[in-house]
Amino acid sequence: MDALAFIEAKRPAPPQPVYVLAGDERFLKLQALGRLQEIVLGQGADDFARSAYSGEQVDFATVNDELATLPFLAPRRLVIVQEADPFITRFRDNLEDYFERPSPSGTLVLDVKSWKSNTRLAKLLPDAGLIECSLPERDAGLRWVRNWLPRRAGEVHGKKLGKEAADLLVELKGTDLGVLDQELAKLATFVGSEAEITRQVVDRLVGHSREEDVWQMFDAIASGQKARALTMLHHLIDQGQEPIGLLGALGWQLRRLAQAYRLRQAGVPLPSAVQRVGLFRVEQANRLLTHLGPRAARLYDWLLDADLRMKSSGDLPPRTILERLVVRLAD
Repeated sequence: MDALAFIEAKRPAPPQPVYVLAGDERFLKLQALGRLQEIVLGQGADDFARSAYSGEQVDFATVNDELATLPFLAPRRLVIVQEADPFITRFRDNLEDYFERPSPSGTLVLDVKSWKSNTRLAKLLPDAGLIECSLPERDAGLRWVRNWLPRRAGEVHGKKLGKEAADLLVELKGTDLGVLDQELAKLATFVGSEAEITRQVVDRLVGHSREEDVWQMFDAIASGQKARALTMLHHLIDQGQEPIGLLGALGWQLRRLAQAYRLRQAGVPLPSAVQRVGLFRVEQANRLLTHLGPRAARLYDWLLDADLRMKSSGDLPPRTILERLVVRLAD
């Protein structure tokens, strides 16, 4: 089952004897684990009915004894093995036996990064016991996060978060749900009684006026001052700006410039095209598009290349990736 569907289910299935939380999205795992505790132990259960162990250190006998211990002031006993991949490797045979004959009064939760469906252990696990805690791949994952953010803002904080604000938040902070959730909490507190978290608020509080920094860099690029643009980039990084956030701020504006270029190619006057895509710095956008000329058609490709390199391991350093993007824009 998908983690979000499990978390949001209004009528959850009865408690299972074994659950596997599989995947690498820590925020979803923590949310799913909180929901599991409500389902297994009920509201307001205390720590006497819940135990957690490290998969690197605990042995099967300890976990099995805990599961067999009768619960105290709770309907079941909940036993969690965190980072359980090595635990499963060491005690697979024991776990296969346990999956076939689980404790009638205990619920075992295995927190794993990977779960291979073709193993005997996986085939012994009921479908209701597997909770997938990962985001979809690449573009599908981005769409998922951008759709999730407004729901989260409304359900948890009672605030409206529009598409542009959600897109900018993802551009600036990436797709780590835990980080995004923390930013939403800060934004909701910042706007106070206001009903909506706007794009301007996101840029002000999360972007720390990155929009202004980006346009100053664009001005240097448009006027042919490549060295100055690179110096500004280095200054921002040296001040502690995260490269992924800077790439997001650059991408936010460059994608709209690319849209304006396409509209101009379709016959829309440049000032109208710039305003139509939501760029309010009309003169600055005109200067940069004039500087780029036909190369503006390649902006999406350049951003995709930078984004993929930034998120891959063992490639160029993030600083170098941003430098290459600025050079491409300035040449």
